[in-house]
Amino acid sequence: MQIFKNKLTTISDPAAFGLDCPLSDLVLLDIETTGLSAINDSIILIGCVCFDSEYADNNDGEMIQIFADTPDEEPEIIKAFSDIVKDRKTLVHFNGDRFDVPFIRKSSEKYGIDDPMTGMESVDLYKPVSRFRNMLGLIDCKQQTVEDFLGTERTEHTTGRDVVREYADYVKTASSDDLTKIIDHNASDLEGLVSLLPLLSYSTLFSSAPSVYRAEADSYSDASGVTREEVVLRFHSDINLPKPVFGTKDGCFFKAEHPKGDSGEGGTEGIVKIPLVSKELRYFYADYKNYYYFPEQDQALHRSIASFTEKTHRIPASPENCYTRKSSSFLPEWDAFRDPFFKEKYDSATLWFELTPEIKKDRTLLSEYALYVMKHILEKSSK
Repeated sequence: MQIFKNKLTTISDPAAFGLDCPLSDLVLLDIETTGLSAINDSIILIGCVCFDSEYADNNDGEMIQIFADTPDEEPEIIKAFSDIVKDRKTLVHFNGDRFDVPFIRKSSEKYGIDDPMTGMESVDLYKPVSRFRNMLGLIDCKQQTVEDFLGTERTEHTTGRDVVREYADYVKTASSDDLTKIIDHNASDLEGLVSLLPLLSYSTLFSSAPSVYRAEADSYSDASGVTREEVVLRFHSDINLPKPVFGTKDGCFFKAEHPKGDSGEGGTEGIVKIPLVSKELRYFYADYKNYYYFPEQDQALHRSIASFTEKTHRIPASPENCYTRKSSSFLPEWDAFRDPFFKEKYDSATLWFELTPEIKKDRTLLSEYALYVMKHILEKSSK
């Protein structure tokens, strides 16, 4: 067994990315194996990054790579890894929930070693990549693809198959060239993990309402030349995004990015555009059995009032005609964001709530609505 230690470049405070832990609790993980099966294959290298070494004063990390000279040393490197993580609380990796973490656990069980990661929070950077892939314009969710997107300038492009072949050669010949290639590949993955930490900021952006500081109505001509109306919400968030994120769905548009120029304020500036319709919509009563429908007036009235009218002018209400009509300006919602909600028809999927003068002045509600629309776009974009 060999252990390699090196200083890693400075990173920001993890809280800036939404990690609720001090650097001393943080461990970044990436492993190399002889294959995909923890039962039939072996861990040959466990690489990790910690931040409480002599480099910790300026947030620099220490890269620790535990290498097995032969597959028989797998239990030794697992025990060495256990010693490193035993007092730490947060494990960060890329797609490790599907591979690295279960592989280590199954291998530990194979040798009767206690799970090294018991009680640790698992933070998988693959998950925000997968969730925001379409809104970031990524062609796939591979780590090196995301690194290219963020501009990490990675130059090492060894594959997992290359590592398996190089390790097989190393076991036979103890070639320093093969060892260097394996170590360098794992080091590049670990350095990449550090560079990918800002991906967590996208999830953080969608976890709390931004601050809407301007709300205005606007109009535009669509592709058919029809004039449309929309509400434009401009907001600020303290979250720092590494790259712009944007999306569109159901006529809504959203974009957030780091402010241009060197204002020194940081954070994110964003815009949400929502279609505004001015027309007649219907409010449907849920307890339709307590209503009568009046065809001439095209509306329903409660039995307590309708009982005073002529029976020839009314019929028992059904779910489809138990409504009252209202002409106003409305904004869309896709579940009960705000009551009362209106529809065009009983079975319409889109709901609407009235844009009242009070709502126009309510910055808190508009901020919550901006987040609501952003989440709707994200949900539809990630499917």
